[in-house]
Amino acid sequence: MNIFRKFFRDSSGSYIPLFGFLVVPLVGLIGAAIDYSRAARVKTEMQSALDQTVLALSREIGVTATPAKLNTRANELFKALSPVQAHDLLADITLTASNTDNTISLTATSRVKAEFMAVVGIKEIPVGGESVATWGSRKIDIALALDNTGSMAGTKLSELKKAAQLLVDTFVPTNNTTPDTVRIGLVPFTTMVRMPTSVRAGAYFTTYQETFSKKGSKTGATVLATAPGSGWTGCVVDRNQSYDVAMAAPASFDTKFPGVDPNQSYYSTLTENCTGLQEVQPLTSTLSVLKTAINNMKASGNTNVAIGVAWGMQALSGLQPLPEARDPKTIKDLSQILIVLTDGDNTESRFSSTQSAIDARTTLACTNAKAAGYRVYTIRLLAGNETVLRNCATSPAMYYSVKTASELTTVFANIAREIADLRLAK
Repeated sequence: MNIFRKFFRDSSGSYIPLFGFLVVPLVGLIGAAIDYSRAARVKTEMQSALDQTVLALSREIGVTATPAKLNTRANELFKALSPVQAHDLLADITLTASNTDNTISLTATSRVKAEFMAVVGIKEIPVGGESVATWGSRKIDIALALDNTGSMAGTKLSELKKAAQLLVDTFVPTNNTTPDTVRIGLVPFTTMVRMPTSVRAGAYFTTYQETFSKKGSKTGATVLATAPGSGWTGCVVDRNQSYDVAMAAPASFDTKFPGVDPNQSYYSTLTENCTGLQEVQPLTSTLSVLKTAINNMKASGNTNVAIGVAWGMQALSGLQPLPEARDPKTIKDLSQILIVLTDGDNTESRFSSTQSAIDARTTLACTNAKAAGYRVYTIRLLAGNETVLRNCATSPAMYYSVKTASELTTVFANIAREIADLRLAK
């Protein structure tokens, strides 16, 4: 009897049966943590791919695409961007895209296999995500002041054309949905810019002549109060200072634009350099016209960034001879954007062939553009005065130094997204 009494009173070893009872739920809890951790990873990867897809989709085909086109392209982009591994899933990801007004929505659903939780009857964990991209609704005027000088020939110009047209394409869906939301203009520049035929008959121009010695050395230049004569091909040089770097209506001798005399001396290269220069395209909401102008750009001549900035300002000002811009005083939430690209140092203006002198005029033009309320982006392609261009931009984040021409597409896409206020709303 004493032996049995001692056995029942002895508590040593009593945790072993208890542990035996608890081991199954403990393993289940640890396994659940592992399963849910894997499901959370899949969900995070899925959400990241959704966000990238909806932004890419918005830029690429916009908010007006048909449901069939939208879903087809959404699935293609998501498949390329998603890092989710097939072995993590019990079922393919189901992706659904929809678009309304200025918004594109994407949802994705699937199921992750539960390896450990299956012992307690849970064989799968549902995963999913949603992403919504929306476009800003404000009005936008954009002037592209693009270097068309000889150093841009070849790959640089072809990549610039592709990148600039991509920027234009970004805004086509917006204008299709809400007409005239975005207007874009083009200012190709060298040491001069070329007026569109439609404005050449206006009373906005004087005549610029260069003079040469009998041996062909340039001896000076003069500006005549009369407009250029018959045969003028539209090119203008810098205005009289200080209007060369400012916005002003062409109402007086100093504020009018000096058109290159079509009857220049045999020794002058002005008319020759003008002939191949693409005309300025005034701001327009018919963006197909702008794409044609971009495609027609050619590389020739020397560099004067100051005149590019000055005419970019003029295009945004609404002043003659480019009155197409809107007035921020009457248009609520109007954004006015100036994008300036060059691939080299300043080399020649009407007044100087000294880089530092032209840089100083460029800086003044940039200062005036920012003072007018324009948001200025600058792009340095391989070469150019980094300090001048960085300081020209509205902020350091709006200055881009591009090492290879192939980077231009990414740079212009980033700028377009920022301008359009394309953002993730969910």
